[in-house]
Amino acid sequence: MEGLAVVRRGLFLVSAPLFFINFALPVQSKAIGASALEIGGLFSLFSLSLLLMRPVIGFGIDRFGRRVFFLSALLLYVGAYTGYSFALDIETMYVARFFQGLGASLLLVSVDVMTADLTDATDRGQAMGQNVEVQTRATFLGAFIGFGLIGAVPALAWKFSFALFAGIACFGFIFALIKLPETKTEQMAESGTDFEISESLKRLMGILFLMGVASALIQPIYLIYLQDSFTTDSRILSWAFLPAGIIYALLPSKMGALADNRGPLGFMLIGMITAGILYFAMSYAPGFWSLVVIYSTSVVGWTMIEPSRKTLIARCASSSTVARTFGTAEMAAGLGATLGPLIGGYLYDHVSHQSPFIFNGVLMLFAAGVASVILQNSSDAKTGQTADLD
Repeated sequence: MEGLAVVRRGLFLVSAPLFFINFALPVQSKAIGASALEIGGLFSLFSLSLLLMRPVIGFGIDRFGRRVFFLSALLLYVGAYTGYSFALDIETMYVARFFQGLGASLLLVSVDVMTADLTDATDRGQAMGQNVEVQTRATFLGAFIGFGLIGAVPALAWKFSFALFAGIACFGFIFALIKLPETKTEQMAESGTDFEISESLKRLMGILFLMGVASALIQPIYLIYLQDSFTTDSRILSWAFLPAGIIYALLPSKMGALADNRGPLGFMLIGMITAGILYFAMSYAPGFWSLVVIYSTSVVGWTMIEPSRKTLIARCASSSTVARTFGTAEMAAGLGATLGPLIGGYLYDHVSHQSPFIFNGVLMLFAAGVASVILQNSSDAKTGQTADLD
């Protein structure tokens, strides 16, 4: 497990600003004159980068190994954070966001694949959940830096914080370069190279697409809605993501362990229904703190979904096609995540400020209903082999 420990240390160091950026990117973009649709476009560009690269990356990781792709991801994050530090207009924001998306596409697939390489199927959900916790705990460091600088030097906080994040990510790259072993074994390389998308994987991809829309739609709208409806005070707004961050830092591995014991499919469905009901309820929140509580509670549903869905993806893969399976499955989620912010921005600008929450709640409940039908006892139509998704 030494290799997995190195992966998680690198993951920790590169993930520091991911919580802060959920708050700061919409606020900073709005400050330089971006509309809700343009802000949604920043989130969609990130998702589009993931969408375009993941299948190619999956092929490369299966063919050439995991290590080089993980190291490349860390280096791209260094470039992205450096770009953010110097961004003075929305165009530069878009360039930096694109580099971040490329880095994320490399990072997420390589981390998932190396985790699958280094863990047994019986505790894979817990291991995937621990990865989420590592990222989330790193974001508390980033939040301390970012919000501390906002309090100390608000006019320069964006520039200074991302310069520091770039330095931390650079240290993570150097550490991984020295310490990280290759996790792809000769047995994996020799066990076969053919890859075909099974019927089970196709059905799972359809559900991942719907969940991708729902997950990405709510992120930029949540903060914009808080600003437009309740307060523009950055000190108060900084609390909007903190409870959700604490939940993500503590629960994913525990939820993953429960999914390992009780079946990832049923556990994922419970999480989808929980999140869907709470998204719908967000449209009726009467005040700032009630909305924060509802949103934060909805995150509990996602701590159930994330390790479960990654376990389901891994169960659709053979030892020689793990990366391609993850890359293809995450491509479907990325397509949904590309559309989500654009849908949310359009609904917010042209229908009503509450409509994105209602749409998202209905979408998650619909996705849960479809998943309960098409993923139950899913089998490969050509081979007749059942994928153990339950």
